[in-house]
Amino acid sequence: MKTQFLSPLRLALIGMSGAGKTFWTKRLAEAGHPRICCDDRIEERLHSRLQAGGHAGTRGVAAWMGWPDSVTYASREVDYLAEEIATLNEVLTELERDPAKELVLDTTGSVIYAGNNLLLRLRRQMTVVYLAASAGEQQLLVERYLSDPKPVLWRGAF
Repeated sequence: MKTQFLSPLRLALIGMSGAGKTFWTKRLAEAGHPRICCDDRIEERLHSRLQAGGHAGTRGVAAWMGWPDSVTYASREVDYLAEEIATLNEVLTELERDPAKELVLDTTGSVIYAGNNLLLRLRRQMTVVYLAASAGEQQLLVERYLSDPKPVLWRGAF
């Protein structure tokens, strides 16, 4: 049964890659709440570049980006972030145009690099929920990245 709210449910889940954002937004979608996955939209925006290298899917985005010490990583990190910013801008513009629209947003682990303007817009349009990871969980997430990479913006910190 879907609970009725006085205002539309608008949640944006943020946190490290692998912290559980996708898990929880999928659960909320199963309960009837509209969901957008930023990873999926970014992949769509990168489709032609991914396809040129024989890549597809979120893991294909990670393969396309390469390891943080690869020659192409820095430029692809910039391209990825540009598509992430465009995706978030698109989603927020949709919400600004339709104040009654309900949404659960599965952001990326790198949403924190989207810039203050977009982050302030995100806070104005949605309730932001941070999924924190303990130091032990952070170490596990790094180990998981090393064995099964996801798109991650290291911003020179790898």
